[in-house]
Amino acid sequence: MSDQPVDCLLPNAQPDNTNLIEADQWNANWAATAAPIRLRPWRDYVSWRFATLFRQYIRPGERVLEVGCGGSRLLPYFAKDLGAEVWGFDFAPAGVNSAKAALARAGVEGRIYQGDLFRNAAVPPDFFDVVYSGGFIEHFTDTTDVVRRIVRLAKPGSGLVITEVPYVGGWVGKVQKRIDPECYAQHVALTPALMDSAHYQAGAQPLRPAEYFGTISFGVVNYNRVLSQLPRPLAIMARRLIEIPQFLLTAPLWAMRGKFETAAISPFLLGVYRRGEN
Repeated sequence: MSDQPVDCLLPNAQPDNTNLIEADQWNANWAATAAPIRLRPWRDYVSWRFATLFRQYIRPGERVLEVGCGGSRLLPYFAKDLGAEVWGFDFAPAGVNSAKAALARAGVEGRIYQGDLFRNAAVPPDFFDVVYSGGFIEHFTDTTDVVRRIVRLAKPGSGLVITEVPYVGGWVGKVQKRIDPECYAQHVALTPALMDSAHYQAGAQPLRPAEYFGTISFGVVNYNRVLSQLPRPLAIMARRLIEIPQFLLTAPLWAMRGKFETAAISPFLLGVYRRGEN
């Protein structure tokens, strides 16, 4: 999950992976990121919704892998709060370092590797109880191909694949396109039907079909290019100011413990799938 901004990067498509993102730019992004604090369910409505969902599907002792784990707030949450054995990989060295720092900050251990999903993922296939990717597959033009590579990491017949992407076709995309058109162009606009179809073709059956998820999470929008023009203290203050209206608007929803998610307001799409026997 990323309630951190989706990353705005320059195209550097490789013939073998249809990647819209330049590795050096990912690396620069994570190099500027401090060790994240693990997911805190009480922080806001969206964080609570994610925590509630993960508790449904992740059991103590299970092996959980995050694909593209740079800046992850989830791996330390999975380990410390859910008791999972956590693994992760990222192809940016700085992303690996930030994930390790997040685990150390939470006082938990995990296995974090530098790897490329399309060449050497650095983790074993057919091995994980749960494979999670957040804000990852929408950066690739061939959605089914990237999903197939993720699915093969889960245990055949039982492994789960939890996939989350920003809902670029909703208000997030409209705001992002206005703020930074170049960043907007680096995302494939997926729909619930397209997500389910890609996973089905990749050999995974929908356990919880893709749906609109969360509400009013301004942090999903990437303000990096705009904020980079400000002095660092002002940029940090601006990020904090962005969080205040989000908290105030979602506090009543969080207090009611209800589900308030529609195409009009949700910033994410999320689906849960089970890998087939093959």
